Amino acid sequence: MFLNTLCQQAIALISFVVLARLLHPQDFGVITILLVAPSFLNLITSVGFEFALIQSKEDPKKYLNEIWTFSIIRTTAIFIVVFFSAPLIAEFFHLEKVIWAVRLSGIFILISGFANAAKLYFFKDIDFKKIFIRDTTGLIFYAVISIFLAIFYKSFWPLFWGQLGQHLSNTVITYILHEYRPRLSFKFRKLKKLIGYSKWIFGQNFIGNAIPVIENTVIGRIIDASGVGLYTRSKSIASLPSAPLYNIFEKVTFPAYAKIQESYEKIKDGFIKSLDILFFFTFPFIMIFWEFGYRIILIFLGEKWIEIIMLLKILLVAVTINTLISLSGPIFNAVGKPKIQFYINSANIVVLIIFLLLLAPRYGIIGIAAAVLINSVIIFLTSFYGLMKILDIKIINAAKPLLIPAISSLLMLGIGKLIFAEFKNINDISFIILTACLGIFYLAFITLFGKWLKTGPYATLKLVSFEIFKRPKNIFVP
Repeated sequence: MFLNTLCQQAIALISFVVLARLLHPQDFGVITILLVAPSFLNLITSVGFEFALIQSKEDPKKYLNEIWTFSIIRTTAIFIVVFFSAPLIAEFFHLEKVIWAVRLSGIFILISGFANAAKLYFFKDIDFKKIFIRDTTGLIFYAVISIFLAIFYKSFWPLFWGQLGQHLSNTVITYILHEYRPRLSFKFRKLKKLIGYSKWIFGQNFIGNAIPVIENTVIGRIIDASGVGLYTRSKSIASLPSAPLYNIFEKVTFPAYAKIQESYEKIKDGFIKSLDILFFFTFPFIMIFWEFGYRIILIFLGEKWIEIIMLLKILLVAVTINTLISLSGPIFNAVGKPKIQFYINSANIVVLIIFLLLLAPRYGIIGIAAAVLINSVIIFLTSFYGLMKILDIKIINAAKPLLIPAISSLLMLGIGKLIFAEFKNINDISFIILTACLGIFYLAFITLFGKWLKTGPYATLKLVSFEIFKRPKNIFVP
């Protein structure tokens, strides 16, 4: 799963750097706004049967035909609604000039609805090799199609066709990776027994995934497509160090914790180790961008993207805190308490809307970023309090993983400032090389502190390496 997310981030970053040079922020903003209405309709109709079957000890096979049929009906309805309501959507977002793109925007959800329902086995069986193949192949299709077309067409359409290629690839490959072939079945009464659990997952998914939809809706309505492009791309860059971890926490920890749901001690240990890994990757990235972000953006994206610097600094902190929040959801769900996560997500969306309405009209996209940061802090404190109560976690235990990465990052940054003070007028290539070399100092400090204190990211990463390379058995077997 780590290889999957690492490859995805690498492909996404490279493709974005190339596309950012070929296209404009407005093009990225338009494609983001096009996805707002279909994404919202997808949210309010996604029931969460798959999550219920992953958490359950029952074999999902007898439900797959009904789940697949329901998915086709649901996504077809979304496409039809978006197609015929396109004039209203276009007027709301000031996209009247691209009305046909708005009409067709529901096709991404429609294609995904035809995916093999047996893909839930990838998660239930923790078979993440297949998820790696599916996700990486789709992203490669997106990158190749978008970049090739962007060379000839300077608009949002290359991004549109790239998205279409990615969704088609993801859907087709689910049939290649699993031998099950679903058939139409309208015996939806069978799914009724799954609703007791899935209704809370539905609430979580709706509220949790509604946040980017709300952000993009506010920016697209109050500001413009260019503002959406700047904000969404800033958030993507800010997510670089934490997105691989977020995907792992979201996809791996739930089925993993579900297998050991009776042992709160093991879950608590997994949570602390997750903090070790999260802070190890995110802290140095935040420090580097806060200090040298202007030069990095200028080198890789060019002057037309320079407005994202302050956005990026705020969102780096907010996204990291949001990744911390993501650690709680899988735990609450795995131990059979999805209701708690639903309430946390509900508070999340209410608090966010309040701060967006207060700050966005006055401060624009900077106000939106500030609203996201304030909301993240409040929700993190709420969710962490819930974990402390359930798992009996002490504040000192949760704070320890923060200490070594923070000190190591500060020492690394101090060395970096001394180096760049000595070499003030270096060229871009030398700057990139010297900045990358700071990672060597960071790793050295992490290792030294880890060996000295016998804790922190060094000890956790050493354990993870042992599990991957030394033990042939299932990692859940003692």
